Amino acid sequence: MKNLFKIVLSIVFVSSFAYALTPFSLEGIKAVNVVVLNKGKLVSKNTIKQIKEETIEALKDEGIKTNTDEFSNFIIKIEGDKVSTKIAVNVSLILVESVNPIRDTKLTNVAVTYQKSDFFIADKIDQDVYESAVEFLLPMFLEQFIDEN
Repeated sequence: MKNLFKIVLSIVFVSSFAYALTPFSLEGIKAVNVVVLNKGKLVSKNTIKQIKEETIEALKDEGIKTNTDEFSNFIIKIEGDKVSTKIAVNVSLILVESVNPIRDTKLTNVAVTYQKSDFFIADKIDQDVYESAVEFLLPMFLEQFIDEN
């Protein structure tokens, strides 16, 4: 009976996190600077430009300004390594902002306030990275932003 209770409790505990989008809060985001980092230069400049333009358009559609003097950077970071004949790619969507911790509100720090990543083996590097950034990670961010605002 004791083991059954532990199993049920474990299932309830784990399933309660299944519906959480991320441990990050996107409440009150008004403006960000959009940056696309092409680490390793594996993706073409055209694809980087397209990712940035479509990201800016999607953020503006949701009421987020895409230019600010504040330190609030919406970063899409693309990293890749050649492994034999394939390319292992990690695309990350990261929001980095200036924050004031509760312990000392006069103190200003830089913090990662949102992060989601997608790791995959790319067949068509430009197409796969575009799909990861614009069709997978960005919609997940926007869905959470809409839910919280």
